[in-house]
Amino acid sequence: MKNGKNAGVIILVASLLLAVTFMDTGMVFQQTTQQTRDSGIYQLETISGELESTINDAEKLTMELAIASRGYLDDKDSLEAFIYGKKSELLNGETGAFNVFIANTDLAIIPDFDIPEDFVTTERVWYT
Repeated sequence: MKNGKNAGVIILVASLLLAVTFMDTGMVFQQTTQQTRDSGIYQLETISGELESTINDAEKLTMELAIASRGYLDDKDSLEAFIYGKKSELLNGETGAFNVFIANTDLAIIPDFDIPEDFVTTERVWYT
């Protein structure tokens, strides 16, 4: 009889320990999952902010180049020299930009690009 009571108590204690272990494991899993989600959200917000900043910087640089190139629009050779010079500056600078070109319906100056005969500037995605 004593062994039966002891076995019952042992089974009860083991069951409680097992239940507590499962509950602790569940809580740890939930906390880890939440921390992972929070960390992922923070990373995405950081990347999103950096991307937005990069896009803003690119737009600013594009506007600066567009304004600076206005003075060369009357002479194609000086405009081409200006574009190649700006590309050289960008390659040597720390802006992260590495290319600059200018195009409209009558003209396309794209450094280091051999423009094929069937190339239509106004049909390019970056133009439209």
